[in-house]
Amino acid sequence: MSASQLAPDLGPIAQRYVTTAIPFNLEIVRIEESQDMWGKPAHFVRVRWQD
Repeated sequence: MSASQLAPDLGPIAQRYVTTAIPFNLEIVRIEESQDMWGKPAHFVRVRWQD
């Protein structure tokens, strides 16, 4: 139950610092909020390669 309460707030942070942290040459352009096919909140992290 705690995870379901924290996930909406921690999801964007995890995507910013964990999901895209492995390739160090990625830059986050923006995080877009959307919905999945069941209507639940989702986030899309738009990135681009850094030179």
